[in-house]
Amino acid sequence: MFLPAHRWEDNDPVHGSRRKTLAVEVNLRGVFPEDPNSGVVVPDGLDVDRVVRGLTYGWWDSLNGGHLVVVNYSIPFADPHLKPLQLNDQVLSSRWVRTVR
Repeated sequence: MFLPAHRWEDNDPVHGSRRKTLAVEVNLRGVFPEDPNSGVVVPDGLDVDRVVRGLTYGWWDSLNGGHLVVVNYSIPFADPHLKPLQLNDQVLSSRWVRTVR
């Protein structure tokens, strides 16, 4: 995915340029709000009740004054034996994404 907001680094003659990424934390509780009326518990489902690390490489201003952020991150399963679900090029509201220092 190419975005006008990409930042590029290393104009290396052999390896070329690469997108500059920034480490972020994604609040999955905000991205996937819980439905208190569902009454359903899936003990081996995705664990979206946490904050996970990810990488961003692009962002836009949005109409309401916020920002939209392109993020790669993974969501772990509640069962630690299962491999996390990797999500790439997800557009999220900056409300749920914070940079990591």
